[in-house]
Amino acid sequence: MNGWVVLMGAPWDTVSLFHMTQHLVGWSTSVAKSAPILENDKEIWASYSDIEYPIDWFEDAVQMLLKSGLAKTGSVGGAATVVFKSDAAIDEVVGWRKKENR
Repeated sequence: MNGWVVLMGAPWDTVSLFHMTQHLVGWSTSVAKSAPILENDKEIWASYSDIEYPIDWFEDAVQMLLKSGLAKTGSVGGAATVVFKSDAAIDEVVGWRKKENR
């Protein structure tokens, strides 16, 4: 990925990149869902399987990244800002989630 995550004035529980770790840790709860789609120019409801995406641990993950030195804090204008590399963060968060069973 080689990208950056910048939380500029944003709550720490809004790091959508962390949703990827749900797939990588391997213990997701499967849920049945449905949504409207177009098929032959008609709207129909299609059923599909997805996983739950809880975010109750996101803030703790950002705190862990800060403590590990992978994330840095500062400010942009008057906005509190956290910055970290996406690929390193995913690796660290997956390892942390597996170790902490989160």
